[in-house]
Amino acid sequence: MSDLFYDRWGNTHPPKTKNQAINREGAWLALLERDAILFAYADYAPDVADIPGGGIDAGETALDAARREFFEETDLTAPNNLTILNTHNQNINFYADDVDGYWHYTQTYFLATAKGTTLYFPEKRAVTEGHAAWIKIADLEKSAINYAHKMALNHLLKL
Repeated sequence: MSDLFYDRWGNTHPPKTKNQAINREGAWLALLERDAILFAYADYAPDVADIPGGGIDAGETALDAARREFFEETDLTAPNNLTILNTHNQNINFYADDVDGYWHYTQTYFLATAKGTTLYFPEKRAVTEGHAAWIKIADLEKSAINYAHKMALNHLLKL
């Protein structure tokens, strides 16, 4: 892995000290509906979209963690009838600017849909940790999306 760490905007940050980074594992759920994906916008970074997700807790599978984090970040329960369309795993050196943390992050992404269920809403919606909004797949390239998540979406959607 490179010595550089990337923040949510794709800017690089060298660690301040050697071995400062910690190892983390996380999982994200990109829910696809009406040719759009649901994103979360945290209060601490309202100008950049995140696929809902985060750290995997002890005893959780990656999908369990992604479903839990989806709820925590969107206030919506991921449907029980999810169909996983694609998965992507990546390792990234991530600089979490909100906590000044350097992470060697092993990330698992799920692209999913749920037939016969609708969570879609047309406008952004306030949620506990910020707001949530759908972005059309056609608009992803011009949207401000977390750097690591944009890389994952390129693989998930084969852009």
